[in-house]
Amino acid sequence: FALIPSLLLVQLFRRLQPRKKRISPLHQTLYKIRPDLNINEEKIKKKFSLSFPWWCIFVAYGLCTILVGLSIIFIIARGIEFGDDKTQKWLISILSGFFSSIIFTQPLKIIGLAIFFAFFCQNSSDDKEANEYLDNNQLALDNDEEHLHSVKKKSIFTYRQPIRVDRLNETEINHARNERLKEIHMWSMIKELLLYLCFITVLYIIIYSNRDLNSFLQVNHSRKFFFNSRITTIDDYWNWLENSFIENIRAQQWYNNDPPRNLSGFINDKSNRLIGWATMRQLRIKSTLCRVQNEITSTCQYDYTFNNEDKYSYKPGWKNETIQNYSSAISQSFQYSTSEDLNTYSYIGEYGTYSGNGYVYEFRGRLVDLQSNLSLLHQLEWINNQTRAIIIQLTLYNPNVQLFTSVTFLAEFLSSTGIFTSARFEPMNFYTFTSITQFVSIIIYMIIIIYFMWIEIRSVFKLKWTYFHQFWAYIEIGIIICSWTSVGIYIWRYNETRRV
Repeated sequence: FALIPSLLLVQLFRRLQPRKKRISPLHQTLYKIRPDLNINEEKIKKKFSLSFPWWCIFVAYGLCTILVGLSIIFIIARGIEFGDDKTQKWLISILSGFFSSIIFTQPLKIIGLAIFFAFFCQNSSDDKEANEYLDNNQLALDNDEEHLHSVKKKSIFTYRQPIRVDRLNETEINHARNERLKEIHMWSMIKELLLYLCFITVLYIIIYSNRDLNSFLQVNHSRKFFFNSRITTIDDYWNWLENSFIENIRAQQWYNNDPPRNLSGFINDKSNRLIGWATMRQLRIKSTLCRVQNEITSTCQYDYTFNNEDKYSYKPGWKNETIQNYSSAISQSFQYSTSEDLNTYSYIGEYGTYSGNGYVYEFRGRLVDLQSNLSLLHQLEWINNQTRAIIIQLTLYNPNVQLFTSVTFLAEFLSSTGIFTSARFEPMNFYTFTSITQFVSIIIYMIIIIYFMWIEIRSVFKLKWTYFHQFWAYIEIGIIICSWTSVGIYIWRYNETRRV
């Protein structure tokens, strides 16, 4: 439906007459070469072609505005019918299609159509515009001129008068110089275009080679296997921990009650292996006096910030002293640890940003011991009204598809007594250079980046401070910086993989 209106608008813009009469490019070129050449425009006969007056440009732009407005109204109306989730997905697909069309699809169409018309839709050998302006008698040779190549075969005995070659006048020299400069500039632009096409092609190959089709399936399976979004209270969270999560991080019996032989370290889906152990980290706030009257309440519970984070260590039950002995795992879960001790980072949630510190419980040991410890933590009220975030982190490895998956479950305990749960699954492939194509592409990419650096350094020495007044210079510098940053990230990732 959009093709026919688009073609009509294109034809309307193409057939608009100029507001001021323009001189033909061929006429200008002939005047530069032969200023004494007289062109009799009275003899010019032009073919009839449909055209519109110049003021129709306002009509064309008005039609464009109407079409854009109708499209926006249609998108808004359909978006209201779809609902929030479908609307977001639809808008994302529209925007991704729009930008991919501008950056990739449309340039390829233009190049392809240009090549097609250049080779298969050429005009006849007679140049219509040249025939309109040129007269064969005006281009006849003077007495001191002759054709460089003659069709007729001349005899060696034919007498040939000496020819005096006239030098080019100043106008002809300037014209030839300008044409040569234009030609040099054209070839430099073609070389630069081909280089950037090669650069983009190699970049696409590298990006696509790091893309794994199994990533979506791995994330979808892990989300359905672990995550529960219907948690609204602290009791719901404990129920999920004790009855669902704890049983899923250890391989249980098969469907026919056979024991899970040779599956030590695997989770209950029998496909993913747990790397190390899972950790549960709690972030709490201090219990502060309330700013309102004491008749209402004596203490207030605020939302989490870095300033009101509780950083004290306690005995089990959040007490300063206790006479009862507990296991090291239980006692450690009430001790405050810093991000340097835990080697963790800050985490951004839906309602706040949480530091890498906290009180940590590690899911280490047999399933029976883990269930007993969780039950005891529940009795000791490890999660209470001062808890503001629980972050559970674990790493899975699926040997069938050679994918690592970093899993993070976040439960945000709001001051309004609500709980908001979210999960993040990040599939990763640490096995780089899995194919010779990827290895060769990275080498070519680095060669191109080094060549870009050499060009920019040469331009800096040539243009000096003028170089920094160009917009595209900053684009080139940005590409080089981002490329070397990605190399640094790759080296860091490789070292971290070796360390882990």
